[in-house]
Amino acid sequence: NPAFSLGLAIAGRLKFCAVALYIVAQTVGAVLASVVWLGMMMVMPTGATPATPQLFGALANGFDAHSPSQVPMIGIAIVEVAAVAILTALLLGATSPRDKSTLGPVAVGLAFAVAVGITMPLSNGSLNPARATGIALFGQNQGLSTQPLQQLWIFWLAPVLAAAIVAL
Repeated sequence: NPAFSLGLAIAGRLKFCAVALYIVAQTVGAVLASVVWLGMMMVMPTGATPATPQLFGALANGFDAHSPSQVPMIGIAIVEVAAVAILTALLLGATSPRDKSTLGPVAVGLAFAVAVGITMPLSNGSLNPARATGIALFGQNQGLSTQPLQQLWIFWLAPVLAAAIVAL
């Protein structure tokens, strides 16, 4: 997650020179995951799944008309910032050298699952700029009223801003 990588760098847990490489690798990984998903959808029997282009379009993150609940941009920004801020704070606490607990990964995973459950009906649950990018690329030009790449900026800005604020 690029937001978490930036947060860890600002908190002094990652070197800034490595963060750019992490972000590129995470984004390329998300795009490749979308390619794998596309490949899996293409070999499914006809009628077993929704049409692939419509599925990518429906799962792309969005606000206003492209939000599953028609949430305006400011609402999505607030939800994304709040959720990623909480997740970043939890991640920083769980990875603190002072934390001797072995349950940190469990706490982070459960919190992420809850955050996705909360944000899914609002924005399709991004919380991860790389994930948002992979889906948006394949949801583009699928007959949607709003193109996913036009709204992608908020799914980069909000999480990165949240992680940066918490890490300071």
